[in-house]
Amino acid sequence: MNRHMQERHSRFRKGYTIYLIVLGALFLAALVVLWIFLARFQHNKDQQNEEAALEAALLQEQKEQEEAARRAPQLAFESWLAGTGADYWTEAWFAQNPDSLDSRDAVREEMERLFDPNAVTCWKSADFTAEAPVYVLKNGEDSLAKVFLTGSGTNWNVSSTEFAFTGDKTASVQAVDGSRVFCNGVELSEEYAGEAQVNFSYEPLADQLLNPVAWRTYTVEGLLLEPELTAEAPEGCSITQTEDGFFLCLDDETALPYRDKALNFIRAYLYYYMMGYNGTAGNMYAVLAYLTPGSQAYQDISDSYNGVIWNTAYSNIDTSDTTAGGAVVWADNCYSVDVSYNATCTLNGQAVEYGSATVRVYFFDSGDGFGITNFEIM
Repeated sequence: MNRHMQERHSRFRKGYTIYLIVLGALFLAALVVLWIFLARFQHNKDQQNEEAALEAALLQEQKEQEEAARRAPQLAFESWLAGTGADYWTEAWFAQNPDSLDSRDAVREEMERLFDPNAVTCWKSADFTAEAPVYVLKNGEDSLAKVFLTGSGTNWNVSSTEFAFTGDKTASVQAVDGSRVFCNGVELSEEYAGEAQVNFSYEPLADQLLNPVAWRTYTVEGLLLEPELTAEAPEGCSITQTEDGFFLCLDDETALPYRDKALNFIRAYLYYYMMGYNGTAGNMYAVLAYLTPGSQAYQDISDSYNGVIWNTAYSNIDTSDTTAGGAVVWADNCYSVDVSYNATCTLNGQAVEYGSATVRVYFFDSGDGFGITNFEIM
């Protein structure tokens, strides 16, 4: 190889080396650029991922907050409901019905039954809104109460309750004017009483009564439960109710002489009429012995003689089925006893039902003590 070829070969190797160096430098520079690009790309990607993750976290937090806000009224309501019971509803009833005459113990027992946790169901009210939540408590198909909540966000509280039912029980009792009347043990004022009314209707004595017994009807309304109404009678008396109404009666011991006298009078009266022409005068005087001389009853029996003396005379007269009721007080000077009888006898050997009726026998005191002065068939 000549020198010229060696120089040429040497220049080629040098140029090739330079080429390789330049190519390596370019490749290295390209790698650096690529690395920088990829680093920036990764950085941007990481930043985007972080931003996306942050945005997702914010969205999730927002959803959770919205869900918490959505459920907050329900949770507040459920927490409140779990802490209520019969005592709460009893206090609520009397707070909303401050004039109620219901017995507190009876109301509590009723609230315990109505608001039994095992029977109560909860519903959203028809007027429920997100801004003003309202719930309804039910026992079966019966609505019990509305529950109102106030608040915002996750801070909600029960602000008030409203019963879905009202007290609809009404009761009344008659009481002697001036006596004490009680509803469930609470004495009633006269605002519950009607006008005083005298029930005496027997005209022959109506204008002669001294301090006639007057009655007032006491009425209570709007009670949750059936009330117990009681009326105190004046001392020595009791109040009796019959199908004809309420009556003020003497106590049994005080009434006994009046009942016995009325009973014996009616038996003598029946015997007088049933014996007819047989012993008429004596039988009449036996009746008059029970009557106050000069009274209407005394005059009526005396005037009956001319009629009775022509009556049929019965035999085997039986007036044992005769009973006397209580001694009713109509006024300070007037009492009465109702006597019911069922008399039987014999006529011409045949058993006869003479008749049955109730006779009201009046005892009147004109200043000389009580005596029988009048009677009427009821």
